[in-house]
Amino acid sequence: MANRLEIISRTGGQRPVEVLLIHGICTGASLWEPHFLPAIREAGYTVHAMSLRGHGASAGGDRLSITTLSDYASDVRAVLGELRGPVVAVGYSLGGAVLQELMRQGDTVAGAVLMSSVPPYGLAASSFSLLMRDPVAWGQLAVANVLGVRAVDANVLRRTLFTDAMEDAAYAAFLAETCDESPIVGLELQGWRPIAPPPFVAPPVLVIGGGHDRIISPADLWMTALYYGVAPIVVPGMSHTMMREPRWREALDPILDWIGSRFPP
Repeated sequence: MANRLEIISRTGGQRPVEVLLIHGICTGASLWEPHFLPAIREAGYTVHAMSLRGHGASAGGDRLSITTLSDYASDVRAVLGELRGPVVAVGYSLGGAVLQELMRQGDTVAGAVLMSSVPPYGLAASSFSLLMRDPVAWGQLAVANVLGVRAVDANVLRRTLFTDAMEDAAYAAFLAETCDESPIVGLELQGWRPIAPPPFVAPPVLVIGGGHDRIISPADLWMTALYYGVAPIVVPGMSHTMMREPRWREALDPILDWIGSRFPP
């Protein structure tokens, strides 16, 4: 399967670890352009962004309706098997759930960054909170899971995923890259089955997210961090889709600092 998965790489970094970026729901490897991929490489790391099956330019779109979270974990496992290692994996949103599922299945990485990630207990509580705070946004996310992302009101999606600072052209580029998501995975993410490893077997973990995230709240970040025995980094005023915001550097720098402190050059 690995040779049918899209991988965007920026190679040549001399740091002692490689970085693997795992995207969120309805997106692909291109999510990490135009900011994170080149900036991580400029910091000295060889970095790779992958598209899970059925996303981006990866194969598997014809079977997306029966794809599971375990399938996504298998994709990450296949890519990890092709890298030199050691690898720090950055799982964003859905990608954070995939990374936790991979670790729950017994695989390991040198370090795990859970960025605006699905909490270990799933999204049910977060979903209910969004329903109470913003039923319109909750309804549109439900529409995306059932009818596909193209059926969603673009303006509602924008204010759900981004801050008001998001520029029109940048949002249009993001929207053009989106794709549908597996409805089975959408259900699994609610937390009806375990998706996280026991915390005592997890590698070093960084939990980071936005203070203005309408999907994964600061409270969710704290609960995730407490599960893994760490303190979260909450970036003030930042949205769910931090890597595409004008202030993206404020999200990336703490990640680079954390990696650098554990794997010095």
